[in-house]
Amino acid sequence: MPEHHLDKIFEPFFITKEEQAGTGPDLSLSRKIITDHGGAILSESNFSQN
Repeated sequence: MPEHHLDKIFEPFFITKEEQAGTGPDLSLSRKIITDHGGAILSESNFSQN
């Protein structure tokens, strides 16, 4: 994932696909569940290394 997306990935309904079909739950829901249980979720990009 390009680094410029990282500041948006935990926003509700953020997608990088042009079509929205089959996107499933987004990372905002995942972060909510994780933080509600005392955890943390981090993100980083290694997109330029590929």
